[in-house]
Amino acid sequence: RPTVLLSFDGDRGRGSARSIEGFHLLRAIEACAPVLERFGGHEMAAGFDIHRSRLERFQDLFAEYARRELPDDRLVPKLRVDLGVSLGAITPAFVRRLEYFGPFGEENPRPLLRLKDVRFEGISRVGADAGHLRTRLTARVGGGRAELHAIGFDLGPRAPELRETERWDVVGRIRLDRWRGRTRSRLHLVDFRPSEPDSPASLRARDPTRARASAASLVGTDGAEGETTDHRG
Repeated sequence: RPTVLLSFDGDRGRGSARSIEGFHLLRAIEACAPVLERFGGHEMAAGFDIHRSRLERFQDLFAEYARRELPDDRLVPKLRVDLGVSLGAITPAFVRRLEYFGPFGEENPRPLLRLKDVRFEGISRVGADAGHLRTRLTARVGGGRAELHAIGFDLGPRAPELRETERWDVVGRIRLDRWRGRTRSRLHLVDFRPSEPDSPASLRARDPTRARASAASLVGTDGAEGETTDHRG
């Protein structure tokens, strides 16, 4: 949600604000103009100066604007999917090629993949307080069946949801897990929902250029097909 931080030197305050998609921050700050000494910014970021005596009034004006212009549905977090891919396309060669986008870290996270219309099998809760979800994802591919091990850290409490329907759309990051001399591909689940048609409002590529490059380099490995998620609105 939009955030405003202020620091004071005596009675002189300086504020710095950051917004979220769909909330025009500069317009919100402009609505508070009567109590500000100066301000500036744009849709996603702004700054301003304010006297301490006017802080409470600023809070009221800003909150009033937010209640009017920021409905609850805009406060639901959205995942930025890099690439949509079928379960059958996630082969060892696919995963090895995915590693070429590394090294991965905070500034370069692993691509977030979306898999549609999969089933959960072998569901179990593991770890301290059964806080994690361990499972297998399966899907029909041609005349056969594709399968992928998956782990969802801190998703254990959501295990009962998986009894509600058979078909799911999931998002996660694929990794090569090594354990006791064995290496296998495993999807680290981030979220899942009942399978439904694409929703451009909720599935937007974080970087369309990267999504297209990922699709060209990875999808179709070993003859499998996938799909890009490139909704630029």
